[in-house]
Order: sequence, then C-alpha cells, then structure tokens
Amino acid sequence: MSRSPRTPASPGSIARPSGPAAGSAPGDGGVPAAAARTAEALIVHVHTVHDRVRRIEDSTGRSLARPEDRPALGAALLRGPLPV
Repeated sequence: MSRSPRTPASPGSIARPSGPAAGSAPGDGGVPAAAARTAEALIVHVHTVHDRVRRIEDSTGRSLARPEDRPALGAALLRGPLPV
C-alpha cells in the first residue's frame, strides 16, 4: 500500500485534524487538539509530538502544563539552538 504525499501546512494556515483527537474536552486546555494540529503541521504522529514535549520538559525542568513556564519555553523556541 502506498501513501499519498503530504505537504506541510503553509505559514498562517490552520491544520484541521479529524477523528477522536480533533476535539478536546471542556477544561483540558485544548491539549489534545493542539497536539493533533502540531502533528499534522509537522507531518509526524501525535505520539511523536507528545514524546518530544516530554523530552523538552524533562531536560528543562519546565512544564507546558504550568502557565508560568510557558513564556520561558516559548522564548527558548524563538531563540533557537545554542551554539556548541
């Protein structure tokens, strides 16, 4: 079985996933839908997104679940990798 080619989402577009992960329950912060949209945009499986987020959280000691940690993680993503 061959897979059809997929193109990444263009900047400014919103990936609209379908299926059980497309929505999120009230009060959960939209995490399932955000992970599904991110996976779609990166053309990876949603479990890959969860694994990468967990690895970032483990290595930084910060968590996307804590609102006070989000600005620092966002700034680090904007800054890019540190020189070696």
